[in-house]
Amino acid sequence: MSTILKNRNKNSTTAWIKFQVNGVRNYCFVGNNEAIAFNLNSYILFKNLNTGQESFYTANGSENGNGVAEIAGHKVYPIFAFSETSSRIFIVSYPDFNQISIFEPKEESLYIGLAFSETEHLIALTGMPNYKIQVYYWRTHELLISKETEMITDKQKITCSHSLPLTVAQFAYTRGELNVWEVHGTLKYCKLIKRKIELNLLKFDGPFQDVYSIEGSILIVNKHGEIFNVVPSSGAVNQIVRNNSEKCEFETSIVYIRNGVLVACSDGNLKYFKRQKLSWNEIFQTITKHHFISLKSQDNEIAIGITSDGGLYKLQLAPDGEKLFINNIHQYDPVYTNFVLIYPNGNFVIAVNSLNEIFTIKIDNGEKISQVLANISMNQIVLKANPIFPFVAIGNSNGNIYCVSLLDPKNPTLLTEFLLSRQAIQSMRFSNDGNYLIANDAEANQFIISCTPGTKMTVLHHFKEDFLATEFFVVESRNELSMILLTNSVPGVNDKILKFSLQLNDLDASIERSEWELVTIYNTIIPFKNSLDTFYAIRKNSTIIEILKLNENEIELVDVIKSPHLMKNVEGWNDKYHLITWSIDGTIAVYDTRENHKLLVHFVAANRHHFGIKRARCDPKCKFIISLDHSGNLVCSTPNLTKLPNEEIENEIAKYENLVTECFSKATSGGFPTLSQEFQGTKKFIDLKDERAYQMEAEESEETRILLFDKIERLRKNIKRLLNENEENEDEEKLEIQEFNLDLVTTAKKEDEAQQERNQQDKKMLNYIEAQSNLNQWLIDKCWSHLAVKGTKLRGMFLNYPVVENFPLLPDSNNYELERIQMIRTIENSVAREDNFIAWRPIPTSELERIFVKEPTMFELDTKDMTQFKKLTSSLMGSSSYKFLEISPLHYQQLDIVTFHQMKIEKILVESELTKLKKEFNKKFDTMHRTKEYQIHSIRFKNDRLRHIQNELKILDELKNIQVGSLVQILDPDFQFDEIPDTVIHVIESEVPVAPYISPSMQKVLQEQEAAREKRRRELEADDFRDRALDIMMDGVLEYKWEDEIKKTPKPPECLIKEKPGEDWTEIEERQVFEYEQECEKLKVEREKYRRMLIEEQKLLQTMLDEEIHKFNFNLVELSVEKLKFDMTIGHEEMKLLMLAVYNFKRIAYNNEEIKIRLKMEKVKKDIEKLNNLQAELQDWTRDLKSNYENLQSKDRILEKQFKANFNEQCPQAPADQAFKYFKRRPKLQMMKLSITAPILLEVAKKVASKKITQHNKLLLPSECIDFLNGVDSLDLVPTSTTGIDSTSWQVLCKMRRIKIESEFKIKSLGMQVADAEATHLAFMKETNANRQYLQTLERQLVDLKEARENDLINRYVQLVLKRGLIEIHLSGSFHDFHDTILIHRSDVADINQIILKAGNKKLLALKNGSFFRRRITLKEWEHKVLKLKVKDLEEFVKTIEKCKITKEVQTWLKKKERGWSDDLSEDALKRQIENSINSQEKILSDLLKEISAYQNHIDLKRKEMKIYDKEIQLLNIDVSEKNIMRDVEFEKEQVKAAKSKMSTILSRAKIVRTIQNQHSHLLQLTTLLELQRLKTFPTLNAKQNERYQKTYR
Repeated sequence: MSTILKNRNKNSTTAWIKFQVNGVRNYCFVGNNEAIAFNLNSYILFKNLNTGQESFYTANGSENGNGVAEIAGHKVYPIFAFSETSSRIFIVSYPDFNQISIFEPKEESLYIGLAFSETEHLIALTGMPNYKIQVYYWRTHELLISKETEMITDKQKITCSHSLPLTVAQFAYTRGELNVWEVHGTLKYCKLIKRKIELNLLKFDGPFQDVYSIEGSILIVNKHGEIFNVVPSSGAVNQIVRNNSEKCEFETSIVYIRNGVLVACSDGNLKYFKRQKLSWNEIFQTITKHHFISLKSQDNEIAIGITSDGGLYKLQLAPDGEKLFINNIHQYDPVYTNFVLIYPNGNFVIAVNSLNEIFTIKIDNGEKISQVLANISMNQIVLKANPIFPFVAIGNSNGNIYCVSLLDPKNPTLLTEFLLSRQAIQSMRFSNDGNYLIANDAEANQFIISCTPGTKMTVLHHFKEDFLATEFFVVESRNELSMILLTNSVPGVNDKILKFSLQLNDLDASIERSEWELVTIYNTIIPFKNSLDTFYAIRKNSTIIEILKLNENEIELVDVIKSPHLMKNVEGWNDKYHLITWSIDGTIAVYDTRENHKLLVHFVAANRHHFGIKRARCDPKCKFIISLDHSGNLVCSTPNLTKLPNEEIENEIAKYENLVTECFSKATSGGFPTLSQEFQGTKKFIDLKDERAYQMEAEESEETRILLFDKIERLRKNIKRLLNENEENEDEEKLEIQEFNLDLVTTAKKEDEAQQERNQQDKKMLNYIEAQSNLNQWLIDKCWSHLAVKGTKLRGMFLNYPVVENFPLLPDSNNYELERIQMIRTIENSVAREDNFIAWRPIPTSELERIFVKEPTMFELDTKDMTQFKKLTSSLMGSSSYKFLEISPLHYQQLDIVTFHQMKIEKILVESELTKLKKEFNKKFDTMHRTKEYQIHSIRFKNDRLRHIQNELKILDELKNIQVGSLVQILDPDFQFDEIPDTVIHVIESEVPVAPYISPSMQKVLQEQEAAREKRRRELEADDFRDRALDIMMDGVLEYKWEDEIKKTPKPPECLIKEKPGEDWTEIEERQVFEYEQECEKLKVEREKYRRMLIEEQKLLQTMLDEEIHKFNFNLVELSVEKLKFDMTIGHEEMKLLMLAVYNFKRIAYNNEEIKIRLKMEKVKKDIEKLNNLQAELQDWTRDLKSNYENLQSKDRILEKQFKANFNEQCPQAPADQAFKYFKRRPKLQMMKLSITAPILLEVAKKVASKKITQHNKLLLPSECIDFLNGVDSLDLVPTSTTGIDSTSWQVLCKMRRIKIESEFKIKSLGMQVADAEATHLAFMKETNANRQYLQTLERQLVDLKEARENDLINRYVQLVLKRGLIEIHLSGSFHDFHDTILIHRSDVADINQIILKAGNKKLLALKNGSFFRRRITLKEWEHKVLKLKVKDLEEFVKTIEKCKITKEVQTWLKKKERGWSDDLSEDALKRQIENSINSQEKILSDLLKEISAYQNHIDLKRKEMKIYDKEIQLLNIDVSEKNIMRDVEFEKEQVKAAKSKMSTILSRAKIVRTIQNQHSHLLQLTTLLELQRLKTFPTLNAKQNERYQKTYR
């Protein structure tokens, strides 16, 4: 990479910059695609697209600019503009960086946007607090106009159009807001026209990107890749590309190229869209390896893209537009986070980027030489360079340290590695001689490592100390290694200096620690050369550097160094040769430590608005200073020093180089691990050290350990034996298990811990229960307890439906507002009975006189008696509440409610009615609830009886030895939880599925109670004398029952019991058996009778239960229907209130809309007035320009007219005519380009007059103008031998010609200014007309608004309750369903139906008559067709007869036959016939010959006539040819063509008219048929009314 060094200032020169290109805030093109400029906050880096060279502009002071906020490049001229971080704007040329203009506005504000037009305008956008748009004329260094934009956000940008008139798009890319400004004016006059475009973009679809097209439209893309086309002149917004990507990984970007748009989509791919005919189509899509995150284009040919990995690419379409060529311009590095110099020469830099990659960079040109440890992945890298030897120590988050040799920077070599810890390495420091390294990790482990190259590198010492060090350094002496630390015991306060010393000759000795108290708070400490007790210290909130020395008991202040830093946050570094300091103000200062800290150089390397410098270093010879700012820019600067490097430094560097050569010539060994391979990669230094300590401790205490384990084992055996013996003892002699616990202290401790944990959990649970109880009680108090009627449901028995719910109600209270309203309405109605105000009804004069004559009367006010007022018409009430309640006459009629006060009164009255409706329903609900309670008790009683019957039947079946199946389960009805309101706040035990917890103490109490109850039961069982006596006397009952007796089985005789045979029975035994059998038979009959009684009773009870349940469920269904009616009525009332609210809301909306329209009208009128004043000013301005233009023209004409006289006067010897010819010669100037404007022409005029063309002029003038100036110079160089004019006269001629050319260019410039002025005036006239049209639109909107408001006042909505069958229209649930309907009485429908029926009967009769008539007509038509067919047959018969030819012979034969003659067949007769035939044929032949001769004569005559006609035709052809020569044939053809075209148009029009007439007649016929069909089925109730009728009767 070749680099050009530019912008050398008095203190330093920028050598190279490393930056992250995909993190640059803004970049732009400079010149005609000549270079790209990147804003690096304090620098502007230029990448030349032709040569690939880089150059830099440094903005580090008041002369060059204090930082860079925004940049912009010109499309035509090689210049760029940037705004500094204060309030100035610089315009600088490229590539020589000469300042062209500096704009210093009066108000100080930061610029957030810059843009060049293609001519001389520079558009700037300021930030807080005003957010103004400013237009500068950079050629004349003037601010033309400044205007507030009213777009309040810092995240916005501006873009200039490519076409005229110049428009500027101000776009808030995060909000999606767009303002378009039209710029009009000339050299010293400028006006802006603002147009706010309503994009209606969703905010969460941002950020957005915009670009201007060649046509002047604006294309906007959102984060999804959707593209919108905005036309600024009309404000139209159209979406031209739909969403085509679901991923949103990257921000989208858009550029306009080759009459299409190239979009970097959110998935990172490139898509090209182009307009084809009327739509935008995707031409191609390019999938790239690295995703493009930004695109930029200046012209219509190429674009520049930046990828996510830092690549800069050139994008160019193929000639056919079907492919995209992508060429890599340069690959930039990620942002750098840290760097170190490589000693002893300092010719190379080791830098770490954000990807944790480590590179070697050559310091003089910034070239990357190699990558360090490319095969090892690391993160959280800590990098330190050895101050003597060319190697670095690299620590990572794994606790490893790698020592890498850079003796050969192109081939970094790993010297050794140390696997120290499991924690991340936090910091490292080398000693001043580079022989030792101290590192610490995240667990405060301190490692001291010997790291001299060419020797064995080992870990000398390890200790653990957490001292919260802010900064520390290491100093090495002969036998001692010291670490001095600045500690921070309290965060934010540095209070101590600690010193840890290690004797190098006795590494096993303990580390000595010393500390000193600090009075002043310091930021950092820096080592002082090779001193053990002296160091630099930088105070906090100060720019002073102190040199401190550590004494035995105190810290001595040796010296004070004043730094040139302006901000009090200074950091520093020392490399034995120089002390370098930096601060957040961006300043770097370098001091010579060998010459009493003389300040060598200081300069600004970064901008303070971006937190200045993060880190800085300089090489030993102070040739280069490397700095890293907080933006990630790695900058190499060359200080401008007058003094050459010290020879002592060069000698010392040479000595170190010899030492390096000597050390690196030996092999370097050591590192860690140095043990066997089995530990490598698995264990680290800390692990092995702990293992060694454990092994040493184990070896020392091995004997004691064995004795202790033997004693413990014997003790376990004894305890086990004692426990076994204790288990074998009796219960009275057994000991508790805790008696064998030998560790009572541990047991007590664990019991205490468990008790504390239980107490904590108990307390936590109790607190939670208490809090939950308080919350529940609050909810009950606020939402439940104060309800007079609580919400309750009522369900069907054994069914989940129907479900009826009552209306929850609050308790009744004294509603004073209702009483007041009732009083007001009573007064109103009482007054209205005497005199009702109906302003819209006309009153006759007689009635009006009678009203005036009538005297005032008094009335008595009675608010309780409502019968005195007229009741409301139920059909017009708009609800069904009159069916359930006696409606108060205090309500307004629906059309009477107009004001807000009336609506409030009606609302309170309706709410009162709603409460009454709810109470009315609640009464019915409560009645049904009580009915269910009674029914439940009744059903439970019957169910108990049914269960008893089931048990009795089961017993009877068992007595009959019948197998009994499972019994039918009988369910008792009960209330569910939602039917009992109190279950909401009360919990019963059955609702909790988990058994309650019983504590041991409670369990003991319960056991005691159970034992007492059992004891009492046993005592009662022992004293059962009464029960036994009752059993003996009456079998344990007080009364015998028949059903109980028949269930008893009689005792069989003894013979049956003993199974004695029947023949052995005695008489007594037989009688006993007989009686037993009779008794059994009797019991059987009685049992069967009892069974039938039970079954009949069971059926009866079941029937009664079914009837009761069905009746209750049916009544509940009726109640649910009643609830629906009540809900419907309540909905009616609420609907009325909603309609009133909508009506009043419309009134408010109409008033607000009217206010808005009037405010807009006032604003537009003011704008029109301003525009009129501005037009008057523009007219004066145009008039002045025209007068100046005319004056210059007159002067120019005078110059040309008086040339010969003036030339002869000055040069009388020269030929005037020849001189005038040379006077009129001019070089050619191409004026077609837009880049040649009035200021350029003025500049050319000046250069023509002055004869001076500098390089600066060539830079800022178009090539055409430069060619013209060179042409003028070449005209002056024409030799006198050619012209025939002497040299003196030639000089006079050239001077006069230049004056004339200057005048001509001034005239052209003024002409352009006049044209611009007229165009400006025309634009403002258009804007005025547009505002006037907008004002007319607003006036029409106001008129329409008033008409709509009046229409709403007249056409009021009235709510009516109708049955569904009475509504004859389709309902969709909207008010618009009734827009074109009318309301008529049902009697009107009946009358219409009667009329329709009569008309239908008439129509049926007419149809019947028509049917008969059609039948007769059909009959007649059939008869007619039959007759026609007969006539046709006869005609055919006649034709057949006529076709038959009868010769004379046949006729003769027929006659003969008729007369009875026979044929003569003799020979004579035949001969006669033959002769007759021959004669007849000869006669025929002679007749034919005569006819032929006649025809031949006629042909000859005709031929003679044809010869005469041929002569006449020849004469006529001659006449026709002569006339054709005289006439215009083309004209006649056009006339014929026009006549034919006109005739075809007339014919087509006639054809179209006939088609329209036919279609119209067909439509009328169809409409008539439709009406006839509609009249057949139902009456027509929908009727379109005219507008007046709708307004009056709606």
